[in-house]
Amino acid sequence: MKRRFVLKGIVTILSVLVLYTGIYSYIELSIMNKPVSMPLGIGTSVVMSGSMEPELEVDDMIIYRKAKTYEVNDVAVFVEDGFAVVHRIVSVDGNTVITKGDANNVNDDPIELSQIKGKVFAVIPGAGTYMRSVTLPLVILVIVIGVILISNKDKSIEEENKELKEKIEKLKK
Repeated sequence: MKRRFVLKGIVTILSVLVLYTGIYSYIELSIMNKPVSMPLGIGTSVVMSGSMEPELEVDDMIIYRKAKTYEVNDVAVFVEDGFAVVHRIVSVDGNTVITKGDANNVNDDPIELSQIKGKVFAVIPGAGTYMRSVTLPLVILVIVIGVILISNKDKSIEEENKELKEKIEKLKK
């Protein structure tokens, strides 16, 4: 009984986080036309090009967060021309930062430190395909319906257990 309660709690928390992230990201990316979304101060993005191969491949999901400082060799997410870019920092000079994709032959144009949204701290290989689908309204609806069905099913099981306990008590008498 305790395991089911704990499992139900974990599923509920994960579902709420996925829904929150999906809705927040959908609003920021689709409605507000922001190139990056950082719910709870953590951003996720999907690698869309091979410029960072072999470290990051197309469809890898990256997770990043704002850092107090950015140093050479950090893989940073920054905004350029309305798009999120994920490249390695090759030089920092005051507020000017130069980046470069690992697979590129030349450095990027210099950017301002303020353009950097965060530093990559985790990579989930190939998860970008699934991450993109979480922001689709239909997927969000399916998750909500799934959570409701799981909750209702658990209530039915609890009701059945209660009835069985009552029958057992009657049989004992």
